[in-house]
Amino acid sequence: MGASSYALRHSFAMRLLGRGVGVKTIGDLLGHHSLESTCVYLRIETDMLRTVALPVPGIAGF
Repeated sequence: MGASSYALRHSFAMRLLGRGVGVKTIGDLLGHHSLESTCVYLRIETDMLRTVALPVPGIAGF
């Protein structure tokens, strides 16, 4: 099974982010000149965010 270069870079960036590495450092490691380019690889899925979200008192849906 092959992996795209995007998938590999995304995985690398997300693992670094998960270990607390700053976005600027991740961008430097990926060879980016702009923060916007780095953010493309740091897209976080909404479902992933829901697993770590804390309930907010008075708001239904959690």
